Amino acid sequence: MPAWLPQWLLALLIGIPLWELLRWRFLGRLQARFQRQALAYVRRHRIQLESGRFLDRVFIRQALQTDPQLDGAIAEAARARRVPFRELERQVESWIEEMAPAFSLAAYYRIGARVARWSINLLYEPVFDEAAYQRAMSQIPADSIVVFVVNHRSNADYVLLSYGLLKHMTLSYAVGEWARIWPLDSLFRAFGSFFIRRGEKDRLYHTVLERFVQLLVQHGGTMGFFPEGGLSRDGRLRPAKAGLLDYIVGIQRTAPDQEITFVPVALCYDHVLEDRWLIREQQQGDRARPPGPLDKLRSLLALLLRLPLLITANLWKLASRSHRKSGYAAVSVGAPIRLSAHAPGLARLPPDERRPQMKAFAAHLLHEI
Repeated sequence: MPAWLPQWLLALLIGIPLWELLRWRFLGRLQARFQRQALAYVRRHRIQLESGRFLDRVFIRQALQTDPQLDGAIAEAARARRVPFRELERQVESWIEEMAPAFSLAAYYRIGARVARWSINLLYEPVFDEAAYQRAMSQIPADSIVVFVVNHRSNADYVLLSYGLLKHMTLSYAVGEWARIWPLDSLFRAFGSFFIRRGEKDRLYHTVLERFVQLLVQHGGTMGFFPEGGLSRDGRLRPAKAGLLDYIVGIQRTAPDQEITFVPVALCYDHVLEDRWLIREQQQGDRARPPGPLDKLRSLLALLLRLPLLITANLWKLASRSHRKSGYAAVSVGAPIRLSAHAPGLARLPPDERRPQMKAFAAHLLHEI
């Protein structure tokens, strides 16, 4: 046995427990402090937190695994594909685990709030019409499911809208697969967002996603989603997509008396952060097709390479007082739209009749935005 081995083992046996003890003490105190600060912030501003915001991942998993509609869809898919039921059940379990958020009050109101406040005030002069928001909220029935429908103008939309509503409520967003990398995945889950696979063709996956979305909003979670389904390339509204909208409206198939209220929200910027990229995209004319996985990976790598330079340049501008903001960024809240008043019976139409009606309703929501 080498002479250094006992010393190495001794250092390992002492060092690892000591490190874990220090880390536990430090992180435990830090988490407790953030939690106290978050609770104080919520109480000070009298923010009404929905019960759906605190759904445990275990509860979500168990509720969906015992859902009769989902069990029926798995059995039907197993018969059609001639595969064991348990094999598809395991696939569904992995999808549920992938979707489920893990909301943290401390992460949202301490980390997320500080990042949002610092970044938005650094980049823009934010404008939020408080009176319009209060007027819209006063028109929503007390027992209604509330869904915010928003135009997608910039990748800063999530931050801007959350910042505008920070003293009023928390929002859940559907986030694409681009954010399923460390540490973004943990952060988005802690902020209450959930992950979806855009472009997924598997019908069983969409059944799982539908039941998950319905579970979330029926338990009081307020959702924000972008009917355009993607970022505007030129500032104009893109054609509406009705997939996620159909899931939410579908709640009335099993609960016909449940009111659903959509709140249109318009986001507008004097200058978007992606302008150079979008202009270059138009000049190259290479976007007849939507960006594929390689395009997205290339864009992500380019951003990661440029990020240190951008941070350094902006810190220098701040230090030399030469930093200039990118104009105004405005959040405008419109009059709420009650489903029972605008499209009664839409959820109970046969699928062939419902699809065009659902697209027309989605187009109406965009018109209101």
